[in-house]
Amino acid sequence: MGLFLACLCILIALWFTCTLNVMVRSTACDNKLADIKLITPDDFGASITLNNDLYDVFKKNREPLEQGQAMIVEFENAIIKEIESHLRSNQLIPEDEDDDPDGKVAKINFSFNNREVLMLLAKRANYLAELEFGKAKEIEDEISDLYKSHQYDSLVKPKNAFVIFETEKGLESVTIKGSSRYKINCKAEYFENGEFHIAKA
Repeated sequence: MGLFLACLCILIALWFTCTLNVMVRSTACDNKLADIKLITPDDFGASITLNNDLYDVFKKNREPLEQGQAMIVEFENAIIKEIESHLRSNQLIPEDEDDDPDGKVAKINFSFNNREVLMLLAKRANYLAELEFGKAKEIEDEISDLYKSHQYDSLVKPKNAFVIFETEKGLESVTIKGSSRYKINCKAEYFENGEFHIAKA
């Protein structure tokens, strides 16, 4: 009887140990999943303040474009190259690690001075929702006229931008403690020694 009770106690202890290990591992996985769900672009993002003439200088020196190229896409790629090059040349990221995600920019989104266009688009959406197709077409014509007018250049010129790094370390590399903005001096000839500033969003 004593041997049976001893074996039973050992089995219970083993069962308890295994159950406890499963619970600990499950909790750790749940915590990691919760962290992942809470990640947003802001965790890896920063705002870029563009000098007023930076895009104009780039556009002047970059034209003419080949067929199928868009100026704003070329500008985005050029800004990304400037940031990634700066991280390496200033040893913020190891220069010989080209595939290191810490030195990579995932995406840049630009903001434009197009409030009037956005308001017209909102009106157009309301008319479409009310099946007022004639009025929606009038709004479309207004938008088209705006882009054909002298306001075109100001509508398509980026004012500021939001940059998303592939990792948090990449963001921290251009976020200096005690400083609100980080300056990047452009090296590409297109920018004529222009500069822009990055600040944590």
